[in-house]
Amino acid sequence: MSNGFLPMAPLEHPGATAVGLLDLVLPLETVWPGEPPARGTARDQLLLVRLHGEPIAIAHVDSQPALSWPEEEVAALWHACNRSLISHIRRCGCMPEPRGANELVDAIAELDAPPRRETGAAQLSASVIVATTGRRDMLIRCLDSLTKLRHERFEIVVVDNRPTGSATRELVESYEPRADVRYVAEPRPGLSFARNTGVMASRGEVLAFTDDDVVVDATWLTELLEPFADHTVAAVTGLVLPLTLESPVQKRFELYAGFGKGVERQIYDLREHRADDRLLYPYWGGMFGSGNSMAFRAGALARIGGFDPALGAGTPTGGGEDIAAFTDVILRGGRIVYEPRSACWHEHRADEDALRSQVYNYGVGLTAVLWRYVGRDPHFLSAVGRSVPVVLRLIRKRSRDRTTSPTSNDLMALEARGRLAGPWRYVRSRRMARRKGTSPHLPSA
Repeated sequence: MSNGFLPMAPLEHPGATAVGLLDLVLPLETVWPGEPPARGTARDQLLLVRLHGEPIAIAHVDSQPALSWPEEEVAALWHACNRSLISHIRRCGCMPEPRGANELVDAIAELDAPPRRETGAAQLSASVIVATTGRRDMLIRCLDSLTKLRHERFEIVVVDNRPTGSATRELVESYEPRADVRYVAEPRPGLSFARNTGVMASRGEVLAFTDDDVVVDATWLTELLEPFADHTVAAVTGLVLPLTLESPVQKRFELYAGFGKGVERQIYDLREHRADDRLLYPYWGGMFGSGNSMAFRAGALARIGGFDPALGAGTPTGGGEDIAAFTDVILRGGRIVYEPRSACWHEHRADEDALRSQVYNYGVGLTAVLWRYVGRDPHFLSAVGRSVPVVLRLIRKRSRDRTTSPTSNDLMALEARGRLAGPWRYVRSRRMARRKGTSPHLPSA
């Protein structure tokens, strides 16, 4: 497994791998969140397999994509995810337990419609906030997917973080007949400034965030909101998969540091759902999810002061604003749920220089976020002490990784250099944020 969540097989060869979604209903048809792969261009397939909306597995099918699912491909699918599928069936009793590919097709044919899930979350109003920097084609693709969301009460707020002309405004306004969508300009560079401005312009009870290089599933928002039926939940994150795996660089990123967190729901807080076996819990929130698929109760985000303007893309720290917000929510007594039923797909960088910059910024962001807590939280040092055994395990694991995957050694060294720069970059970034001025409603943390 890559990062413990994706199959290794499609990442171990340089050829293109098609990425798709397969719901187990007849006829079996793969949905391609990106452009459908041209015939003969993809060597194999990476599929998110779902049953009744629940992710069963992220499966590797070692065959080229086809218009239909012939018998041999169904057999390959069965081989790829039969254990996860049988576990789901035993848990929910939704179909007879198949003993092979042929029985799988017969069982799917007899499937009843799943009972409708009625929760208080269905009545919540939501604002989906998308920050953009003028990447027109990506924004069009993202907005096309957002306008197809199956949720009753939501608005889309697009924040232009590079408002140099009218093109982005005109593009956003062209979507107004299809959805409740609004344009907001934020000239101060920095993802946190953009997101905080989007929050101030929003009306939803829940504030959901994604990026312009993401395509969301039609149920992404509904499933992201569902955990908020529990009043103790302050934030929710979703499953993020690669949109394409066409280049070796995209595969290298996914192998080294993909966004995915698996198909199992997770809960985190400071009470019965602690994860003290994880590194610096809860101060390093990378385990919680990522900023391209997250949502907060509006009140919970206001209580932590929004996103720290000294963190995030467009600042000297290069990232970490989402991670810090997750940690702030938990330290305030909130609960975070990772909900893999909420799925989206992210377009990874396809060139080596962009990948190296991203990995370096990961290192910067890690220690920038940790430095943020050194002087403000007396419990931070206790978390450091608890993490000593975790660090030793990680060192041993990284040592094995250098042997089994030597191609990632340069990325490990690059991330380590970024970590050394994180603290002073955070100090520098805070000074810059103060000079730019922060939102009166969402003050700098």
